Amino acid sequence: MKSLISIFAAVLLLFSAGAVQSGPARKAAPQVLYSTAYNYSSGLSGIRVRRILILPGAPDALSRTAAEYAAEELRVRLGKAAEVEYRDAFTAPLKLERLGDTLTLLVSRLSRIPETRKTPAAASPAAAPRLAFRLDLLLHPSGGRLRSRQLRIAPMNGNNRSALVVVSDPAGNRDAAVRLAVRRLVAPLRLPPEESVLYEIPDYLYDHVTVIKEPLIELDGTLLQAGFTPQLRRCEVWSIPLEENVAADRKELLEALEDQGFSEADAPRRPFAGKADPNRIDLQYDDLLRATLVIPPSAVPAGDGVTPDGSNRFLLYVSETETEPLSGKAVRRYRKEQPRSFLAAGGFRSLDDAELADTFDRLAAIPGLTLGEQLRLYRDTAGEEQRAILGDRRAKLLAAIVERIAAMQAEPAFPGYMAQLLEAIDFATPSPGHEKQLGKLWPLVFKADAKLLLKEGKLAFSTPSSKDPNLLLVIPPLRPGGRQYYQLITPSRKASDVSRLYFSYRNLDPRGREIGNYAGSRARDAKAPSQTYNLMLEWARNPEKECYDVQLRYTAPTRRWNRFRRWRDRRRPDAGRPGQRGNFSRTEPRAGISSSASGSFRAG
Repeated sequence: MKSLISIFAAVLLLFSAGAVQSGPARKAAPQVLYSTAYNYSSGLSGIRVRRILILPGAPDALSRTAAEYAAEELRVRLGKAAEVEYRDAFTAPLKLERLGDTLTLLVSRLSRIPETRKTPAAASPAAAPRLAFRLDLLLHPSGGRLRSRQLRIAPMNGNNRSALVVVSDPAGNRDAAVRLAVRRLVAPLRLPPEESVLYEIPDYLYDHVTVIKEPLIELDGTLLQAGFTPQLRRCEVWSIPLEENVAADRKELLEALEDQGFSEADAPRRPFAGKADPNRIDLQYDDLLRATLVIPPSAVPAGDGVTPDGSNRFLLYVSETETEPLSGKAVRRYRKEQPRSFLAAGGFRSLDDAELADTFDRLAAIPGLTLGEQLRLYRDTAGEEQRAILGDRRAKLLAAIVERIAAMQAEPAFPGYMAQLLEAIDFATPSPGHEKQLGKLWPLVFKADAKLLLKEGKLAFSTPSSKDPNLLLVIPPLRPGGRQYYQLITPSRKASDVSRLYFSYRNLDPRGREIGNYAGSRARDAKAPSQTYNLMLEWARNPEKECYDVQLRYTAPTRRWNRFRRWRDRRRPDAGRPGQRGNFSRTEPRAGISSSASGSFRAG
């Protein structure tokens, strides 16, 4: 009997194990197959963003779902830093709203995956199931700056900026695939940190705007957004469906805009401008009313089984600039009520009367003033009349700035603040007063022998021993009346980086203008790269001697280069303008290069 019970129990165990094994299979996890990213923070123009508006770029279900997920993701990531709002512009009533401090993001699903080097099989019928999504940062093109002598509030305008992601779409796990794509799309979005010099846009800075309540154009499409800013009477974003084919619909759309008075705008003349974007067409009615048509990548008409989504919709941006300047009353109120925003908006640059000293004192006394704000205040009050009015106030402010920067030499933010300080005191121009201005930071300065460099064409030396890893290497002027070059060297403190050599190249013409640069790192024993620039600088931290081993090479420009320089200068848009001296900021390291290779190198 006991044996029968044992056998029965074993059979039950086998059946239960089989039931567990035959249960639902584990869902395959989605993967990112391809993605492009854009640094969205670069379009914020110093504005403190108060609201982020998420819109689906197409009326299909996946575009709506992805937009909702994007709003959820940003609410978690940003917390109370900004209000995040989701709105379906295809069903919700249109709002005419203030958009000066609103960042609008458009999320669209693409049924036609754009072909790239890394996704050539995306359009193949045999390709594995996959999803593609696109995120657009709706920067309203054209519109110019705020018309005010005192303030310089720049609009959030510019090129249409976008990111694309392609993810696998495993069976039964589409929701996870959409969420993965959304996380990758919104990951590059970075609001400026709190210590940044930012300005707010209060309601009274809109009082001078003559708001246009009616649409600027008439089209068969969906008006996704309409609003106004301190610079624009009205700005609109349209979504227009693609019906037949890209060429025919684009022609028809341009003809419709031409019938309303628009024509293609002249391309801006910029030196070394790249090729025009074939998916972007700039239009203008006059100097105030402008439009930009954006064509989706790999556009395909709806129909024949293609979902109507972001792959078959044009985007059209239209805006009209405000001509009325900001009133003096509004500027004075802004200066008194929000001095920090007044500073960030460039208000101190135009103050040169009795109001300057009062506003300077009130701002300098604010507790919690950031180092960036202090540097901006010192730099924006450098005018001759301003210095006379402020007396020793600026010297005291500079001493406080130096004290704060000297105390943060071991922090990652030190190179950036040090570079701003050197620019603020015009360190590129030799002056005996620099030692007093730098104070505690002066021991970092080491000057190379410019005469020997010019004589020999190269120079190798070691700096004095110092436990401080930071160094400000100065190369005095290499020509009469020139400006000195300087390199702020802040190597990484990681042990793995000790054996690296960090170098920086600058190609300078005889007038001190930069025409090429490169910064990077390589193994110390690697073969030195070929010398192709006028000035080459190589340096390495010697941890044993606690010093730097430095090598400099200099090649004087040839007559052939001088002839080319004169020809090029005649073709420059700024030819003949005063004050066009070489003055370039610190070089950021390229991708994959240690941040310790970055520095500040000034030339004139």
